[in-house]
Amino acid sequence: MDNFYPLEEPLRALGDLVGSCNGLVCLKIFDLDAWVQDPIYICNPVTREYVYLPKYIYGDGDFHCGCYFVCGFGYSYSTDEYKVVRMYRRSGVYLDVSSKVQVYTLGSGQGWRDKGRLDHLLCRIGPSICANGALYWSGYGKIVSFDLAKEEFSIIPLPPIPLKKKNPVPACLRLLRGYLSVINSTRGEERTFFRIWALKKKSKCTSSAIEEPAFDDLWYWNEEFSFSWENTGTMDRAYLPFAVTNSNQVLLWCGGFLFYYDPQTTNLTKLWGEGRLFLNEAIPHLNSLVSIKALGEKSKTRI
Repeated sequence: MDNFYPLEEPLRALGDLVGSCNGLVCLKIFDLDAWVQDPIYICNPVTREYVYLPKYIYGDGDFHCGCYFVCGFGYSYSTDEYKVVRMYRRSGVYLDVSSKVQVYTLGSGQGWRDKGRLDHLLCRIGPSICANGALYWSGYGKIVSFDLAKEEFSIIPLPPIPLKKKNPVPACLRLLRGYLSVINSTRGEERTFFRIWALKKKSKCTSSAIEEPAFDDLWYWNEEFSFSWENTGTMDRAYLPFAVTNSNQVLLWCGGFLFYYDPQTTNLTKLWGEGRLFLNEAIPHLNSLVSIKALGEKSKTRI
């Protein structure tokens, strides 16, 4: 993606992926003054349009104990809107897990809107997942979702994966075949085991109550994949599935290398990679001609 970063501000182009929706890509840009990554850069690699959103405005004492953002980027089909969500938290305040929530709707002209606070601790590693008109983040022992149309948070239970009773590790979330998916990997002495669940909607609501149905009435976790491979000397780093092909091959990203696993042959094969450790994330992306300017933003075009 280096070939379409705006080069007039090279230091600000150091960032991480937030998400990709309908051809638009959102990045967290490193703020040298605040020493945090703010989700303020959106671009379309095909049209070469890009825009910087307003930076976060810090209050008194915000940097006293350090701070960070957990963020997300998604598209709401019901309202035809692209939205960026950022949650600011002071990392040094150990007894306070709440975060300040702000939402930016592309083209609305309203800027960042305050949406109160979220009282759940979220995982900062990896991009958010956009599916079913909502954004999803991994919490500790749970999943936190944000409905992009209603702009409301809710809690989703995890599939039946083993969790540590003390200091549970956040679940690994991915978007596979359009479904929110949970990845569970276990490395044994001889083999590495993978199990993948997908969040699917029930064909019929199982509740006849008038009030809004519960999670179990509308959704269920379905185990999509269960496979393993033999450990070798090169299998000592984390493998992260990020896509599934039409022939059921699972694409995995690991330390700058791209692999695929074929459940029929049980082979893990390297497709591409240079082994550079800073290439630590991969997400599905679909080219499109969605115009940032047509959405109402004052975008620029990279020549």
